[in-house]
Amino acid sequence: MLNRFRIVHTSCRPIPIADELYGTDSTLFGGSIRDWQKCIHPDDLERVMHEVDKSINENAAYNTEFIIILPDQSIRYIESHAVVTRDHDGNPLRMIGVNRDITDRKTAVLHLAESERKLRHVLSSSSESFYVLDKNYTVILINKSASANLEKAWGKPVTVGTNILPLIPDEHDEPVRKYLAKVFAGEKVEYELQLSIAGLPEWVQVNYMPVKDGKGFITGAYISTIDITERKKAEKALRESELLTQNILTSVSSHIAVVDCDGTVIAVNKAWNDFSKQNGVTIMERTGTGSNYINVCEHSAAAGDKVAAKVLVGIQQVLSKEVSSFEIEYPCDSPNEMRWFLLRITNFVGDSPKVVMVHIDITERKQSEMKLQKALDRYNILAKATSDTIWDWDMQSHMMRYNKGVTTMLGYEKSVVENIPDWWKQNIHPDDLATVSELLNEVFLSNKQNIQLSYRFLCADGNYKYIFDRAFVLYDEQGKPIRIIGAMQDVTYEKEEEIRISKAIVDAQESERQQLGMELHDNVNQILSVSLLYLGIARQHQKNETVFIETIDTCKKHISDAIDEIRKLSHQLTPASKDNVSFKDVFQSLIESLTTNSSVDVQLHFDDFEQEQVSLEIQTALYRILQEQMNNIFKHAAADTVEIDVLVTDNAISLRIADNGKGFDTKSVSKGIGLGNIKRRAEMNGGKFSCFSLPGRGCEIMVSIPL
Repeated sequence: MLNRFRIVHTSCRPIPIADELYGTDSTLFGGSIRDWQKCIHPDDLERVMHEVDKSINENAAYNTEFIIILPDQSIRYIESHAVVTRDHDGNPLRMIGVNRDITDRKTAVLHLAESERKLRHVLSSSSESFYVLDKNYTVILINKSASANLEKAWGKPVTVGTNILPLIPDEHDEPVRKYLAKVFAGEKVEYELQLSIAGLPEWVQVNYMPVKDGKGFITGAYISTIDITERKKAEKALRESELLTQNILTSVSSHIAVVDCDGTVIAVNKAWNDFSKQNGVTIMERTGTGSNYINVCEHSAAAGDKVAAKVLVGIQQVLSKEVSSFEIEYPCDSPNEMRWFLLRITNFVGDSPKVVMVHIDITERKQSEMKLQKALDRYNILAKATSDTIWDWDMQSHMMRYNKGVTTMLGYEKSVVENIPDWWKQNIHPDDLATVSELLNEVFLSNKQNIQLSYRFLCADGNYKYIFDRAFVLYDEQGKPIRIIGAMQDVTYEKEEEIRISKAIVDAQESERQQLGMELHDNVNQILSVSLLYLGIARQHQKNETVFIETIDTCKKHISDAIDEIRKLSHQLTPASKDNVSFKDVFQSLIESLTTNSSVDVQLHFDDFEQEQVSLEIQTALYRILQEQMNNIFKHAAADTVEIDVLVTDNAISLRIADNGKGFDTKSVSKGIGLGNIKRRAEMNGGKFSCFSLPGRGCEIMVSIPL
């Protein structure tokens, strides 16, 4: 029926209104309903047609809204009302209606809804807690944050429609009523409040503001709270920092002043003021807060004060940033004593150009330098009368000077080595440098003044000399080393004699032990072996008598034990190295003799190398070192595992012996005779010895001897 239904519009305006409304000609309204459907928005079409169907079939009123799409693709909102006329039998004849353009009204409603949505979103997501009261103290608007915080503070939920007066705690009731009375009178109220309720900020800022309608009448009160805890903490920290800075400046003995770009003194510390009051002979006496430091310097310079003239130039250079700082030392004697001061001018950290001036009393340092100069004069005289190499290291200026001994003792010209402190360290033997550096650092840290060093030093001819160096260290007020004066003594002859004597002693011991070992091995051992052989023969020719056999077996056991003991003694006295016995076999034989009746697990790692690479003298030394350390382990270490490594490179042979015993503190426990012998044997052969041990961590020794 709808497809056959034709639309007729009537209006108090001419029919061409359809042209204005729909952008098409009026003949549309004489066409079929399908032509009318083309203008309706697809999302509304089904609903509109359902309403038309309902009006026709159910004799219902037709009232609806829909969107039409104009030919230029713009849209209009339409409000439509229509009635259906019928014949006597109730059949529909025609539909007569009115379409009204409500685009402006609809757009305004949509904009208002969107604005309200955005406002609600802003209010709900705001970190600020706020609520709005009417004049009856009833909540008409509140955000989530305020609702949660008020419930924590007052113990009851607060929502829209809640009257707050019954909920306010007694101690806050009167102030809140007073603040609200002011707000309803048109005033704004703002104050800070410290809270002590769990879950709430420690500090908040509370704001009361009147709410007005469109005509300017006050209709309610807006109350908000802002968390200012971090700000209060920052303010407290700033106050404490300022107080600390003030206390520090007050307690500092140096005289400090801040001068702006015009030369005006804008701040001074207590020491500056005190000095200016007590001393009337310096520029400071005329430069308190508010005075002009540059003007004072100009007047003093014009009067012939050379220090003031230099200070004037310096402060202007720092202010113009030609230089970052300026320093000058000057005498400032009082009637009772000689005094010296250091003036340091530096840029003030900040946007505006200022400088910080610090006057430091350096009288004590100057007096020390004068005494030192006198001592140096005496030292220069003594240096000329000694054969030692005297050196003077000024650590502040990075300069080092030597007397003529550097030429007579070491062969260097003074012009080559002066003012080069690193030259001294570069010529210390590499194996001794670490020990010397460690000892120097220990002296500096403990502020010791006397120091003794022993090291090898490279001479101009390429040879090393043994040096015994005694030095004296000077420190500044802060305990920092500033100067060292020392005397290098050549002890090469004494050291070489010591080595020769030690070598002779060890050679004599080796000769004696070798002879004794050979005697035990070649004589006593052979006699006992023959005795064992005869006892065996006697057993073969005797009758099988039980007592006789037991006696012979007992004798055999005792003789075997004697042979074993003699073998052990032989190993202790001589390495028993023979041409047909390898160095490794000698080590293995010694280990087996020591561990025959022991539960200690000894692991031996031996590099493969030509035995001719290692001289018999070095082999003997390493054998004795192994023997000495194994005795130490069995006597003192209580170890159950020992690792022995023999490593050979192109230039040296190394022996490492490590155990997992109880260990010891190498700094607090004497190394004893055993370790002393090991160290001496290594050094006699030009080698190095090191020992590493800690209580409960075992012990490890390393010996390296050049081939």
